[in-house]
Amino acid sequence: MRMTIRKKLIGGFLVVLIISAIGSIVGLLGIQQINKKVTSITHEYWPTADATMEMWIGSLADIRGTNEYLSGGKEAIEQAKKGKRFFEEAFERLEQTGLVGAKEMDEIRTLENRYDAIQQKVFGAHNSQVAKMQELDSVIALFGKKLSEIEDTMDAQMHNMVASGAVETEVIQKYWEAADAVMEMQIGSLVDMREADKYLLGKERDMDVVKQGKEFYSEAFEVLKKTGLVDAKEIAEIRALENRYDAIKQEAYKAHEIQVVNMQKLDSTINLLHENLAKLEEKMDEKMDETAIASIATAKASYWCMIISSFICTTVGISVGFIISRNITKPLLELVDVTDIIAGGDLSQRAEITSNDEIGDLGTSFNYMTDEIQKRDEEIQVANEELRTTNEELESSNEELRSTTEELEASNEELRTTTEEIEELNRTLEQKVLKRTEDLMASNEELQSTTEELEASNEELRTSNEELETTQEKLVQKEKLAAIGQLASGVGHELRNPLGVIKNAAYYIKTKVGSDDPKLAKHLTIMEREINSSNRIISDLLGFSRTRLPSIAPSDVNQMVENAMEVVETPENILLVKEFDTALPKAMADADQMHQVFVNLSLNAVQAMGEGGQLKVKTRLAGDYVEVEFNDTGCGIPEENIKKLFDPFFSTKARGVGLGLAVTHGIVERNKGKIEVESKVSEGTTFVVKLPIEKQLSEKETTDKQKVTVS
Repeated sequence: MRMTIRKKLIGGFLVVLIISAIGSIVGLLGIQQINKKVTSITHEYWPTADATMEMWIGSLADIRGTNEYLSGGKEAIEQAKKGKRFFEEAFERLEQTGLVGAKEMDEIRTLENRYDAIQQKVFGAHNSQVAKMQELDSVIALFGKKLSEIEDTMDAQMHNMVASGAVETEVIQKYWEAADAVMEMQIGSLVDMREADKYLLGKERDMDVVKQGKEFYSEAFEVLKKTGLVDAKEIAEIRALENRYDAIKQEAYKAHEIQVVNMQKLDSTINLLHENLAKLEEKMDEKMDETAIASIATAKASYWCMIISSFICTTVGISVGFIISRNITKPLLELVDVTDIIAGGDLSQRAEITSNDEIGDLGTSFNYMTDEIQKRDEEIQVANEELRTTNEELESSNEELRSTTEELEASNEELRTTTEEIEELNRTLEQKVLKRTEDLMASNEELQSTTEELEASNEELRTSNEELETTQEKLVQKEKLAAIGQLASGVGHELRNPLGVIKNAAYYIKTKVGSDDPKLAKHLTIMEREINSSNRIISDLLGFSRTRLPSIAPSDVNQMVENAMEVVETPENILLVKEFDTALPKAMADADQMHQVFVNLSLNAVQAMGEGGQLKVKTRLAGDYVEVEFNDTGCGIPEENIKKLFDPFFSTKARGVGLGLAVTHGIVERNKGKIEVESKVSEGTTFVVKLPIEKQLSEKETTDKQKVTVS
């Protein structure tokens, strides 16, 4: 039977395949064991890690719900309960895993119970605080109702006295003092309540404001008692409400402090709980690392088993391959030796055929090839003779090639000349490129100039934006003033009518019995003076509410100031100094409105110097404006109040309404002017009014018209 090379190779391949399969099976068994171990670790570790993470999440949800509930979110208590249930479920799953020791679980349960107990204390303190705040609101409401009843009673008594004609100046004076005291008591109680609310909501109290509110209330209460217009029973009721308010407020403060202390304990407890959970996670990670190390050791053993199996398979495969290659290569080497002899020129040698396989077929084919080569050798010798003849013909062709080479050298000379011309063109091109570069540099300078112009434009735009913001602020201020003006107009009209009735009644009483009773005449004079003062306040209110457009015309500033100073009464202890610039141009303003401005500023200066001093009034030209300066040596204005001077109803005077400077500021602005103020406490105050001169105002109006036209 003929044994072919193919069959030999197939047999060797099957032997190697069987041995490799045995080694692979051994390796797969080792890998399977590793996978089982890793799967077991994963099934034990991940439920524990998930339970720990869910306990974190549940505790965080509980504390967040608690904080939101304490901040007023009543529905947040449900969120806290959900977080607690989430924590309990995770805790039970953690116990079921069996990977955490009983001691550690007991510590977590203890912290949880401690957290629940403190949380209940926090909720109790919070509920107590809320109840006390509601009681405070009810007491404040009763207090306000009681003060309103007292005001209504005093109003009824006053109307009865006016109707009966039995009006006495002292009684009226007490009535006004009592009304002011009631109003101040309401203000003081509201200030104290506001600071109490801030403290109970977790904000910092302003103790100076609390103290001022208490003093304000106490002084007003004493004034109300001294008037004698309120009976002792009502005074006792007010005092009882005050004591009840203070007691409830202290209880609310205690509940708030208990809540704060328990919240701190709650935070520390939740931090301890989170620390224990973190330690628990670290321990589980350590167990996971230990198990992973054991798995790695098993993997190493399987690895060496696979290496040994592979080594055995490789050794057997090499042995089988060596035997097969031996049977194949030996006949081939003998064939190679015969080939070398034939290559040396001995074409008579032939290969010996000893095997009945593909190599034997190869030897037979080789012998046939050698016979053919021998025949071709004889044919080549004949061809060599023909080649000698061809060489002679080639030498003739070489002569012709030399001639062609000379012609090529001539062509190279022409090419060299052409190259020089190209170099000349390159130099010309470089010059053109250089010129173009210079042109580009000039363009770059122009671009830089354009960039600078753009930066200047940006700066102008930024300035315009700032002016726009200033204009918007002024517009908002004007809208506020307009709203306050409407309110002032209504209040002024409602007060002026009853004051007119009182003034007429006083005049009537004075004409009937005033001359016979000097004491009564004195009190009637006081009444008329107070009525006139009230009328001036109402006039300020109405003047503030009526923003009449000024009738701007050229006006003599010195004369306007002189007329205003004649109206103002200067006490003997105040020295009046006038420094007028007689060469002033006329200013563009409404003389009547500016008269009111100068009178208001003069009166303020005189009132600021209650103990005497010096009032200096100057006029001067400053650029395109005429400036009028009022400088006093009075008590001065604190820096924090300077920005509020021109706000309506802002006043530091005991009987001031706070409209004089607001009206003054509005008049100056409507007259296209400006007003500035500088002051130092205990040194004095300086007001400067700036009015545009005729030329400056006309140019500004022309510019405004041009802007409107362009727009």
